[in-house]
Amino acid sequence: MSDDYVSVIDLKPFMKNLNILLIILSRLEEHEQTNENFLLFHAADATGSVYLSCPYEIGKHLKFADIVRIKGGYCATVKGSLQLNAGRTGAIKRVGEYFLAFSEKPNISTLELDKPSE
Repeated sequence: MSDDYVSVIDLKPFMKNLNILLIILSRLEEHEQTNENFLLFHAADATGSVYLSCPYEIGKHLKFADIVRIKGGYCATVKGSLQLNAGRTGAIKRVGEYFLAFSEKPNISTLELDKPSE
C-alpha cells in the first residue's frame, strides 16, 4: 500500500486501499451494519468534503476539528451517495486538530453519481 494521499475531489465509487488526510467537521449519525455499530461523520480536505464511516469503537473518540489520517480506506455507494469507509481492514489515526485547510464544497457525498446509460 502506497503512502500517497488521495484528495476528496478524486474519490470515486469502488476505489480501495486509499490513504487520505481529513478534518472532521461534524458527527452525523450512528448506524448498524452486519451487527456492528458505525459512526458517520462529515469530513473534508482542501478539495471538498465527504461522508466518512468508521467503526464505533474508533469513531467515539473523534470530535469536531480532529485531523485524521486514513490508510487502507475504501469508497462505496450507500443509498446512492458516495461514502468513504475506514473499515476493519483499514486504519484511522488522529494526527492533530484545528489546523488543516478545508473546503466544505463540493460535498461529493451529496452529488448525484453517474448512472450507467440504459
